[in-house]
Amino acid sequence: MFFKSIRWRLQLWLAFLLVCVLSGFGVTIYQLQRVSQLRQIDEELERRVAVLSGAVRGGPPPKRSFAPPPFERGPGPRDFDKDNRHPPPPEGRPPFRGERKGPFGPRDFSISEEISSLFDQSSTSAFYFTVWSRDGAMFKRSSNAPPNVPLPQRLNNTDTRTHARTRNGYREAFHFTELADCVLAGRSISTDLDAMRRFKLWLLAAGGTVLAFGLGGGWWLTSRAMRPVDDISVAASRISEGNLSERINVADTDSELGRLASVLNSTFARLEAAFAQQTQFTADAS
Repeated sequence: MFFKSIRWRLQLWLAFLLVCVLSGFGVTIYQLQRVSQLRQIDEELERRVAVLSGAVRGGPPPKRSFAPPPFERGPGPRDFDKDNRHPPPPEGRPPFRGERKGPFGPRDFSISEEISSLFDQSSTSAFYFTVWSRDGAMFKRSSNAPPNVPLPQRLNNTDTRTHARTRNGYREAFHFTELADCVLAGRSISTDLDAMRRFKLWLLAAGGTVLAFGLGGGWWLTSRAMRPVDDISVAASRISEGNLSERINVADTDSELGRLASVLNSTFARLEAAFAQQTQFTADAS
C-alpha cells in the first residue's frame, strides 16, 4: 500500500532529488573551502621556505684552513704527473671534474632578523623549520619544531621544486637546493582541521534543514495536486451508494484533473438522466 500510493511515490522521488542535489552542493562547497584553506597555508609555507633556502645558499662556507698541507720536501714540477695524479683541491671547495673528490659539508647559515620574524619559536603552534644536509644529517632546526621530523623523499636528483605534505596534523613544505640540502617549513593545522570539522557539521545541519523544508513543501504540493483525485473518489463512492445527483466540485477546469472531473460530471449527469427515464418508464408500464 505504501509503495502503491502516488503521493508517497512523488514524495520519495522528491526526497531522492533533494538528497542528491544537497549532497553534491555540500561536498563541492566543503572541498572548495578545504582547498582554499590549504592553498593559503601552502603560500605562507612556500614564502618561508624560499627565505630559508636563500639563507642556506648564501650562507658562509664552514671555516677551514686554505693553507696547503706541509710537504716533507718541495715537490718538483713533475712530481704531480707521476701515476696521473693531480694536486688535491683546496679544502672547503668542491672538486672540479677530474679532481679527487673529498668531503663537502653543508653550508652553514645564521638566523637573521627577517627569518626570526617569520618563525615564532616561542609557540608550538607557530611556524617551524628544519634543515638537513645532503647526507641526510639534521644540522639546524627551530626550537618549536616537533620531534623526529622525517626527512622528505626527493623525487630525483634534479628536482628543486617546492612540495607540500600533510603529516600527523602538520602541514609542511620542503625544498631541495642544488647542493641537495633540504629545507622544510611547517606548522600545526589542528586548529584549521577543527574549523573544517565545524564547517562540515554546519553544512550537514544546513542541508538537513533545507531537506526538511523541502520535504514539507513537497508534501503540501503533492497533497494539493492529489486533492481532486480524493474528491473524485468520494463522489464516485456516493454515486455507487445510489446518490446519482452527486457531482464532483471542479475548481480548476484547465488542469488535467479538472478536465477529467468535468467529463465524469457529464457522465454522471447522463447516467442520472437514463436512470430517471428508466424509472419513469417502469412507472408508466405499471
